[in-house]
Amino acid sequence: MKFFSVYPGRLDSGKSALLWALCLSLAFITLPAKVSVAQEDSALKHISLPLSPIEQAEKDGTAVRLSLKDITKLALQNNLDIAISDTNEELYQQKVLQAYGPYDPAISVN
Repeated sequence: MKFFSVYPGRLDSGKSALLWALCLSLAFITLPAKVSVAQEDSALKHISLPLSPIEQAEKDGTAVRLSLKDITKLALQNNLDIAISDTNEELYQQKVLQAYGPYDPAISVN
């Protein structure tokens, strides 16, 4: 079986006809799809879709726009586990200071 070999400036008529047929068939295959998409777009402009829950909340005024920084801050404030771990951290820091207590200088008067 021999594959196509293309030499610069030289194509026999069978190969060039096959290449032209391939190019034309690809052009005709893609052309109707573009026309139908344009027709569908014009038909969709007349259809009103229901609002998404986010769009509905924004329309009602119940939605609040927040940045990522604000959301992180809110999550840290409202998460009970994080509040407990912060308290535990402070407790452990106090325990470390208490453990160094016997090494502090002490003055006694007799």
